Amino acid sequence: MLVCRSSAKINLTLEVLSRRDDGYHLLQSVVHSIGLWDTLYFEFGIGPGFSLRSNWPALMTEDNLCLRAARAWTEAASAKTPQRFGGVRITLNKSIPLGGGLGGGSGNAAATLLALNEHYKQLLEPQELENIALQLGADVPFFLRGGCALMEGIGERLTTLPAQKAWAVLICPPFHANTAKVFQAFYQTNPPPKAKSNSEELATLLEAGKIKSGASLLQNDLLHAASNAAFDPEHAIKVLLAHQAFAASMSGSGSTVFGLYKSKTVAQDARSQIAEALDDDFLVYAVPLTAKCYALLPPVSKPTI
Repeated sequence: MLVCRSSAKINLTLEVLSRRDDGYHLLQSVVHSIGLWDTLYFEFGIGPGFSLRSNWPALMTEDNLCLRAARAWTEAASAKTPQRFGGVRITLNKSIPLGGGLGGGSGNAAATLLALNEHYKQLLEPQELENIALQLGADVPFFLRGGCALMEGIGERLTTLPAQKAWAVLICPPFHANTAKVFQAFYQTNPPPKAKSNSEELATLLEAGKIKSGASLLQNDLLHAASNAAFDPEHAIKVLLAHQAFAASMSGSGSTVFGLYKSKTVAQDARSQIAEALDDDFLVYAVPLTAKCYALLPPVSKPTI
């Protein structure tokens, strides 16, 4: 059995440049992995085909990204070698909130690609894995690398940046954002053309490790479009800034909002105060920014969900 964990991410910036005819959005985004993890267990040689179990039963569908990633990896590997590949049973222990703009599903898909490649002695090259990842989703190539990166195009152009030393406090409301509807609302506002790129300017500062100097550059073009009667992300940002965050924004298309903190102690104090003031159905986390999205764990005899 192979056991690994896959992380979440936050978008320090998310700038929407245009929409292609095929429906994909051209973006510029500075993305950073964070220390909030799902755990995946891979059991090999379990009959033919692929199966998935999870502590979230709603995820156990044939269209789950883990299963799609496993099928895509096997197809690419089979075209490269006459070796026969047995079945795989995947157990997904989900901790990352669903539908919050944290990329948990994309991280799971990338972890599946990396885990299968680990088990089969790195049969596919990194570029081959990235080609598969892009077919699965715009965030999946980033999760093969982790740390910090400037992501451009539809996710296929990644410029690696140094992982930053900071902590994040996440406010996760008890409902999902509908990504398609958020983008639709954004385009209905007839956004003006970009005069400058906050993402490129922030990337320059992060290259020098100056994340606090880039506080004013955090930006999410979807912020207003993600607001609704049940949750106002702009208000949540103000709450984080009032609790000593040096910068705050929304991740992805929502609904998670995050604040950045200089230390673990300050972040954990803020998390406690914010969580106490919110309803119990909100999830509030204090997590570090991390250099990795994927990590192998010691093998176990039986997966737990």
